[in-house]
Amino acid sequence: MVDFLDSWVHLLPVWILDNILDQLIFPKLQKEVENWNPLTDTVPIHSWIHPWLPLMQSRLEPLFSPIRNKLASALQKWHPSDSSAKLILQPWKDVFTPGSWDAFMVKNIVPKLGELSVQLYCKGSKPNPALEKKTPKLSWSLLQLGNQNSLNYKLL
Repeated sequence: MVDFLDSWVHLLPVWILDNILDQLIFPKLQKEVENWNPLTDTVPIHSWIHPWLPLMQSRLEPLFSPIRNKLASALQKWHPSDSSAKLILQPWKDVFTPGSWDAFMVKNIVPKLGELSVQLYCKGSKPNPALEKKTPKLSWSLLQLGNQNSLNYKLL
């Protein structure tokens, strides 16, 4: 459907395209987001939301909050050694606003990385080899506080 609309976008009057996107496409996407379960669905949500970004642009923003909420809920029992979280979150980094991305990361990822750091290094003592062997190399990278007292980090 995305390809079809994309091929017609230059031929359709703006008001018709707007009507199709607002009245037909958005409600279907909204319903699918409501039904989406990140713990059981095998198709990643970004694979069916992201293709709509060029056409729908800011129209998709109302879907991002429920997506973040569902992702946050799915991360409740997540452990940093599980790389699936990175694979699920990486595609959203440049889609969510920087503020909402930062808030999401600070609330859902950073505390778990901190807990793991404490477990691995026992509050400043020598690294715990038993835990290091059980924990695969993490692909999360935290950088220091930025100039504006905001947390800077990147997903490798």
